[in-house]
Amino acid sequence: MSDIKWKCEKRKISDLTPHPGNPRVFTEKGMRDLKKSIKKIGMAQPINITPDGTILSGHARYFSLKDDGVEDVDVYVASRDLTEEEQKEILVRMNANIAGEWDMDMLANEFDQDDLQDWGLDLPWKEETTETDEDGEEKPIDIEKAKVKVIFTYKDSHDIIDKFLKEMHEKYPELLYEVQIDD
Repeated sequence: MSDIKWKCEKRKISDLTPHPGNPRVFTEKGMRDLKKSIKKIGMAQPINITPDGTILSGHARYFSLKDDGVEDVDVYVASRDLTEEEQKEILVRMNANIAGEWDMDMLANEFDQDDLQDWGLDLPWKEETTETDEDGEEKPIDIEKAKVKVIFTYKDSHDIIDKFLKEMHEKYPELLYEVQIDD
C-alpha cells in the first residue's frame, strides 16, 4: 500500500463528518479553552480528514467552529482511501504521539502563571496556595509541611496500587510521599 500524503484544501464544514470511532471525549473546560485559542490565534492547526470527509483528528476544532457558524475550514486530506486499521491508528496517534514534555522549571520561572492558565495549560502547582487558619484568615501553605493522605482500598492485589504509585513518582518525582498499606 502506498504512503499516506496529506494535501491542504478548503472544505465546507457541513461536508465533514465526525469519525464514529473517535476515542476522545471533550470537557467543557477544554472546549472553552479551545474556543479562546481559536479566537486569539486563529485556526493554526487544520483538521485531518479522509478523502470522503471523515474527520481523523480535530474533532474538537470541528465542533467549536461549527458551533460558531464557520462555513469553510482548512483541512489536510489523505491522498488515498484509508483502511479501518489506518483510520484507528491515526485517531490515536494524532493525540498520543506528543514528542516532548513540558519544561516545568521554565514554565514556572519564565512565564506568567495566569497567562499559562488562561492559555489552557493545567499546571501541577499554584503560585499562591493558601489555607484558612483557626481565625478564618487566609495564609500561604507551607509546602514543606503540607501532606496529603491517600487511602487505597483494593482487596485482590496490590499490583494496581504499585502501578499507580510508580506512575505518580514518574510524573511528579519532586513529590515526597509515605506509603502505608493495611491488609
